[in-house]
Amino acid sequence: MSNLGWICGTCGQRHDELPLCFGADEPALWWVISDEERARSELTKSACVIQASDETAFFVRGHIEIPVAGLDEPFTWGVWASLSESNFIRTQELWNTEGREKEPPYFGWLSTNLQVFPDTMYLKTMVQTSPVGSVPIITVEPTEHPLAVAQHQGVTLDVVRSWVEKMLHG
Repeated sequence: MSNLGWICGTCGQRHDELPLCFGADEPALWWVISDEERARSELTKSACVIQASDETAFFVRGHIEIPVAGLDEPFTWGVWASLSESNFIRTQELWNTEGREKEPPYFGWLSTNLQVFPDTMYLKTMVQTSPVGSVPIITVEPTEHPLAVAQHQGVTLDVVRSWVEKMLHG
C-alpha cells in the first residue's frame, strides 16, 4: 500500500492508504466448472490446471502493471492467463531455474474479468517469465480496450482512486 490518503467518492470517508494491488485468487473458469470438475482440478497460488469433462485448461497467475503518473511504483492487477499445455509445462519445468526470465514470452488469453473495465476475458496477452521468486508479467495486446490503453499509456492517480473505490465498494 502507498501512503496516498484520499476522501472516497463512494463512502465519503478518508482512507489513509491507497492500495496499489488487487487480484484474483483463481481464474474465472474455476467458478464456472462443476464441483466434481473442481475436485479433479488443481489450484495453487501460481498455477491452475482445470480438468473439465471435455478438456483440460492450463493457467498461470501473473501481474499486469499499469504505470501511474507521478508514482514510482505501478498499479498492479493480479490476474490469470491461460497457456497452451506445452507452454504451461515449460513454465513449470523452469519454475525454480535461475535465468528463466530469458525465456521468450508465451502467448496467453486473459482469464480474469476485472470489474472496473468492460469485459476483459480472453484479451490476447503475452506472459513473460520473471526471475525466480517473482510472478510473470502479463502484457495485454495493444488495442483500443481500456485495459490495454491503461497498460501501454499509463493512468493518473485519479483513475487509480476510481478503480480502488469500485474494488472496495463493489
